[in-house]
Amino acid sequence: MNECQPFYDLFFYTILNDIDVDAIEKECYDLRKQSEGRHLSNINGWQSNNLDKSNMPSAIGDLQIKIDIFANQVKDEIALREVKNSNLWVNINPPNSYNRMHTHPFCVLSGVFYVKAPKNCGNLVFSRDRSFSDYFCQTFDETNPNYRLFEDWWVPPEEGKLVIFPSYLQHHVDINESKSDRISISFNYGLND
Repeated sequence: MNECQPFYDLFFYTILNDIDVDAIEKECYDLRKQSEGRHLSNINGWQSNNLDKSNMPSAIGDLQIKIDIFANQVKDEIALREVKNSNLWVNINPPNSYNRMHTHPFCVLSGVFYVKAPKNCGNLVFSRDRSFSDYFCQTFDETNPNYRLFEDWWVPPEEGKLVIFPSYLQHHVDINESKSDRISISFNYGLND
């Protein structure tokens, strides 16, 4: 039997051990003090406006450099043309907050860096189009699960984890069931035309 896989969704991650997450956390809270932020997919959480590259806090700016390096490695791995950072913002999600299902239109790569990720603070969940379940989810052999047929894929948050994925992938963030804030920095990359 020959197998052909016409569609293949990937996400990439790494752990950045050489980043000062304590300094980034402080800058995130400082930004929250300065602005009411915005409401897009976040429910009960705080999200900054896009950070201005010319006036970015220093520790977040250092992180941006590391994200650029990893985004370019991902770009090379999946054979994209040159990419550039489109925007970057901070998310502070207290207990009982979450992000509803969404995508990132008009971008090619999106991602998240976890600054603070207490246990049970909410997984990042990638989901297939819901029509998929009408065809395959009832046919799973539970004794021999096939990850290629999963409807959802969970990515547990971890302090220092950097995740990059295609912007078209539907995703949401589960409710923060911990007793403290989950802090992350999200970003998008577009083609460098």
